[in-house]
Amino acid sequence: GAKPADAILFLCRSGGRSKAAAIAQTGTGYSKCYNIAGGFEGALDGESRRGHVGGWKAAGLPWNQS
Repeated sequence: GAKPADAILFLCRSGGRSKAAAIAQTGTGYSKCYNIAGGFEGALDGESRRGHVGGWKAAGLPWNQS
């Protein structure tokens, strides 16, 4: 498991839940909690779809699906 001095990264679909989780985890004594801004799929585009504007996926960062 993670130790309080370890860096912990949080990622969710849009970045909202992971931000809340990072804040909550920081409140338990873990000092290096980070939210990945924009999440995995980013904000909604003009057609109300995610995955094309912002986020990990649209930035072309590595990922795979299993």
